[in-house]
Amino acid sequence: MCSEEFEARRKSSSGLMEWLGRGASPLRVHWVDGSAMAPTLRPGDAVFVLPTTCYEGEGIYLVEDGGDVPSLFRAMTGASREDIRLSFDAAPHSAFTMPRDRFNERVLGLVVAELRVTQPSKARKALGASRTP
Repeated sequence: MCSEEFEARRKSSSGLMEWLGRGASPLRVHWVDGSAMAPTLRPGDAVFVLPTTCYEGEGIYLVEDGGDVPSLFRAMTGASREDIRLSFDAAPHSAFTMPRDRFNERVLGLVVAELRVTQPSKARKALGASRTP
């Protein structure tokens, strides 16, 4: 079910610029704060997040973790197919597992693109500072 949803959303758009320019995109911009995902993502970078309600395979996900702002985690299948292993790139040794059903309740989206930002204030103004899922 989850993969079918993902594929339907992907097919409904004809390009990133159309998605971003017309507001019809399912993609949302999330600004990276902190260095937990370094070196992959740096503070001030932007990621484009496709909303999802379930684990779609290995990747970087935006997940509600009880804080004020959702966090980005690298996610992969755990030792058991029913578990998801979550970690930060900057501290892979601090990985933890979460039951798949609990992950599916907390996941907000899958990162589908990364934007290395060289002028954060101008980029935030151009892309919108609060466009998160």
